[in-house]
Amino acid sequence: MKKFLPIVVLIVLGALYFSLRTYFTPQRADINLVAAPSPSPYVALAFDPSFITTVANTKTKLGITLAMSPEFSAQSANLNISYSSNCLSPVLTTSTDFPILVGPVGVGSGTIRAKVMTRTPVRDSAVLAYLTTGPKAGGDCSLSFGNQTTILAPNNNNILTSTIPAMLKLKTVDPNLPVFKQPVSHPDTLIR
Repeated sequence: MKKFLPIVVLIVLGALYFSLRTYFTPQRADINLVAAPSPSPYVALAFDPSFITTVANTKTKLGITLAMSPEFSAQSANLNISYSSNCLSPVLTTSTDFPILVGPVGVGSGTIRAKVMTRTPVRDSAVLAYLTTGPKAGGDCSLSFGNQTTILAPNNNNILTSTIPAMLKLKTVDPNLPVFKQPVSHPDTLIR
């Protein structure tokens, strides 16, 4: 009997191994892959750049840019731009994407209005126009799109979903501070 004991132990251990192996062997996991949701449809209007630091009484050319999700196309835009009293007189010019200016540009006290269009509808992204302005010595120049701003599809429906304002921050230099302690532009935030 002592001769067969090691063989019996091996057989029992082998049987135990083969019976428990299914529980401890890695199994292929069935993972329910969920597709990422498609992004919400969007049509966004922004100034580019939306933040800049510049010296007083110098003008900067900003692009008025349009970004759209693929299901949209735009053919015209009614721009209603508000600007602060610290902005130099803004000048609006057309772009190559929307080269047609319909009627004169209306510049009033703190607002500028214009209608631009193109002959063939534009998809994805485009520059609607350029706005040239800058801060006066009195402070920062802020720009925003008014409620009457519209982006029109070829069927004349307004498709605009969001707008992004702009800030032209006045760069101030303190003559009492050495150069290495002067303020530095941080375009990642409007607070600094």
